[in-house]
This record gives sequence, C-alpha cells and structure tokens, in this order.
Amino acid sequence: MGLKVNPRLYQEQIFASAVKKNTLVVLPTGLGKTLIALMMTLHHFKKGKVLILAPTKPLVEQHLKSFIKDSSLTENDCLLITGSVKPEERVYEQKVIFATPQTIRNDLITGRLKINDFSLIVFDECHKAVGSYAYCFIASQYQGHVLGLSASPGSDAEKIKEVCHNLGIINIESRTENDPDVKGYLKKKEVNHVNLDLPEELSEIIKLLKNALSHSLQELKSEGALESSDVTKVFKRDLLKLQKKAALLIKQDFSGYKLLSLTARALKVMHALELLQTQGIASLKKYFEGLKRQTSKATKALLHDYDFQKAMHLVFKTSVEHPKYQALLDLIKPDNTYLVFTQYRATAELITKLLNDNGANARLFVGQQGSNGMSQKEQLRVLQDFRKGEFTTLVSTSISEEGLDIPKIDTAIFFEPVPSALRMVQRRGRVGRAKTGSVFVLITKGTVDEKYKWVAYYKERRMKRALNNISNQDLTQLKLGDFI
Repeated sequence: MGLKVNPRLYQEQIFASAVKKNTLVVLPTGLGKTLIALMMTLHHFKKGKVLILAPTKPLVEQHLKSFIKDSSLTENDCLLITGSVKPEERVYEQKVIFATPQTIRNDLITGRLKINDFSLIVFDECHKAVGSYAYCFIASQYQGHVLGLSASPGSDAEKIKEVCHNLGIINIESRTENDPDVKGYLKKKEVNHVNLDLPEELSEIIKLLKNALSHSLQELKSEGALESSDVTKVFKRDLLKLQKKAALLIKQDFSGYKLLSLTARALKVMHALELLQTQGIASLKKYFEGLKRQTSKATKALLHDYDFQKAMHLVFKTSVEHPKYQALLDLIKPDNTYLVFTQYRATAELITKLLNDNGANARLFVGQQGSNGMSQKEQLRVLQDFRKGEFTTLVSTSISEEGLDIPKIDTAIFFEPVPSALRMVQRRGRVGRAKTGSVFVLITKGTVDEKYKWVAYYKERRMKRALNNISNQDLTQLKLGDFI
C-alpha cells in the first residue's frame, strides 16, 4: 500500500508524531488534513481495520473518493456506511470503513459492530466531540489509536481539552497560516470589511423594536429574573440561560411558565432586531408573517405591544431595503467564481433570486432540513455543476463551511459576520486554494454585525493562544484522571 502523491514536509512531521500517540491535528482548511489521515490509514492497514468518520454523507463520500484517488487503495478495500444503508445490509468486512458517526453509534448499541476490531479511528471535524454527539459515545467504547482532525477545535483551552478528553487524545499538532513550514503552501487571502450605513427608515424600525425589547426586559426585571432591562446590557446568551432556568422551574411549580413566556417574547424581538440589522426587510417580513400564524401566549403578547405593532406596520409598508443587497451586486463581476455565505436560508433564497434577476449565474446550496431542503443527491449535483463551471456563484448557508471540497473560488462574500471562530476560519478556508483569493465581509455600522466581527476575531486569537499553551502533559493528566 502506498501514496500516489508526495506529502509535504509538515505533513510528514505531523504523521511521525501522530503515529506515536493519539493526536489532534489542527490545520487551516486547504493544508491537507485528509492526506495525513490517509497516511495514517496506510500505516495501520496491515495491523487491522481503519474507521474514517465524518459528520455528513457528502463528506464521507468525498473522503472515500480522495483516499482511492491518492493511494493504492481500491474500491474492494473500502466500504461506505451511512444511514441510507439498511441495518441488516451493514456488513463491516472491508479493511477501510468510511461512515457517519450516528450509524456507527447505532450499530455499536445493537451489537452489530465491535469497535475494537479497528486499529485506528479518524474523527474528522472532531470539534463536534462534545455533549451527546455520537463521536463521544464511539470514543468511550474504543481502546485503540485515534486521530482527530479540525481547522478550529475550540475558542478556549477548556473546550479544546474537552474535545481531547472525549476522544482520548494526548497530543496536539497545530499549524496556523503564519507558521513558516506551511506559509508557502497557502495562497494570499485579502480580507476586506465593507462597512455600510443603515437608511434612516430602517433605523427608525430598529428604534421601535428596541423599545419593544425594553418592555419585555422590564417585565423580566420586575419578576426578579434580570438585574437590568437595558437593551445594551442584556444579551441573547443571558436570555437563553434564563430559558433553561425557567424550564427547570416548571418541574417545581407554575411560576416557571410565566418566566418562560416572557423570555420567549424577548428572544423573538431580539431575533427580529438581528434579522433587520444583518439581513434586511425581506427576511424580517417572512419572520413577521410566521409570527402572525403562531398562537403562543408569548407571541400574542408581543403582537399587542404598541412599538412592535408600529415596527411591523413600517416593515410591510416600506420599499427601502438593506444596503447589503446593493453592495453584494456591486461585488459580483463576470468571469469570476464566488461563494456567498449567509446565516439564514430565507436570505440565501433572496440573494440567489436577486443575483439571477440582475444577470449573474447563481445557484442555491442549503442543507436537508425543512420543506425547502436539498437532498444529498441534489447537493452533490450542485457541487459537480459548480466544478464544471456551469454557474459562477454558489449561495450557501453553513453547510459549505465544513470540509466539502469546493475548489477554484476567487472570492468569498460573507453577507454577515458570525460570532464563531470556527465558522469564520472555515469560511475563509474556502478561498485561496488555487490562487490568491479575496474575502469580503459585509458589516452594518452600529449593529450586531460589528459586535460579531470582534467576537469572532478575539475567539480566534484565544484559540491560537490556547493551542500553543496546552501541553501534552496537560492532556496526559486529563487522560490519567479517568483512572483515578
């Protein structure tokens, strides 16, 4: 068994380290984490079976194709196992198994599979190994060699340690875009922030929504649930914590129901504010239309709030749209390839229509969930058409952030910043693989866009510091803690 491609020096160095210990490999997107996994697979091939895990079927299929293309592995050596394969048809006879974690977990629980038959397990996108995710259960049952792969394992030391602990990892091999041994393999990325002013009419709607939010926060304060009703001092995370607290209170007495309803009402206004500030009028209209069909106590109370009513009236009356849409049109040029990221599916649909109505050649790329979701076959077909050059602009939600091979992107446009180091790292990694790439981030001044931009920036800095500061001794101590 051998490779058909020559590994880079840093890949060989990481491989040499990973062979000795259970290792987390942290590399920016496009620097060849998959090839390191392939090298490890070939190393273990004579020892026993190898299990390659990835979160989605398209990603698992991509790994299978890549392994066969870049090595002497054949289709007879490999097997693809996902939820689309019936349980009674899952027979783990091949040496290299490519699978989704939920399927493996189910087969472990039913006894269809013995996890310790594998000499090596590769956990791709291993930052998911927290909470109840299937990776955690699989690793807890396993006693062999582990390789974890991620572009961004967590924004602080505790999260990274948690991932390592859950997977039994005691060694970290990390490289950043600025490290000398990888810098020469990365094409330059120009990151540009496009700062936009909101029209006065939209600013007026924001003012009304903030008044409505203040009303909800004042009620929560009067219930003793919040210390402040200042809309600038209460954040979404505070309300989500309160929501969990209210859910626990319900088990004890009925007071939790009122708290839960008031919190839900405040969260709905907060969401409306975020949509208007970051997405625009059209997305907010869709949200309001959905609220009108809801019958919950929280929604009914909100729809009777004077300021919220007035805001809704202005939203349905106005012809003014968010300046991001025109900025996006100005950025799209003929003969270039673009990947447009946006947080919300409704916005992705609006952008796709807008671009095509204005002479661009755009296609939508979204996940499977919901009535307008795309099947995995549809997703793969869109990516194949994009590779063939049948269209030039891919408009996507978060589904294209993780792992999928989307080559030859000249420019990525982020319709909004996201408050996540992981997602920002993954988004940036989509460009600059074949040649110098550009990234444009659309930011509305004086809104949550600015806040999210800095949140992601500082989280990424913390992640890099944490990776540098966590020692293998720390991780070994964590592992030893299991036996104390």
